[in-house]
Amino acid sequence: QFPEYTALMSREPMPGTDVQKLLGKNEAFLTFIRSWKDKGKGNYTHVFVVRSDGIWAYTVPISLEEIEDAVAELRAGLDLSDIRRLSDLPSFDTSLAFELYEKLFKPAEEMLQGVKHLFVVPTGPLQSLPLGVLVTERPEIRGSGDGNESSPLKKRGLETVTKEDGKK
Repeated sequence: QFPEYTALMSREPMPGTDVQKLLGKNEAFLTFIRSWKDKGKGNYTHVFVVRSDGIWAYTVPISLEEIEDAVAELRAGLDLSDIRRLSDLPSFDTSLAFELYEKLFKPAEEMLQGVKHLFVVPTGPLQSLPLGVLVTERPEIRGSGDGNESSPLKKRGLETVTKEDGKK
């Protein structure tokens, strides 16, 4: 009865040109595919953006393991299941949320100019992360102030501020 919906929900990949036909002028579709190079060394994530007037793709040098780690850490900062008092609130790593946005979505910003409705089909670990928690601007990091803080996706161990006392 609804062939477009059936085709869209099928497990079979839908050609980009067919997706284009389903999108309005102010709409875009974005999804991810990961790939391996050299038998598991140098994992990459490919991002595809489809609009009614074009199809684009770009590759991001971020592995599945890096995405899994980032998603797990971000989800931990959202977990309120054991909160009994204010001091139990987990900290949310806004730097990591920005880093993940910057790697996966920032390259698409120009392609998404004028888009009012963005349909994102996350894959793998990104399926378990509400994408609305990603941060689009670099947060101010309370640290040494010398600008040498490490990238959360490259090296763990950023200085964090606790909710309890504001000390590192």
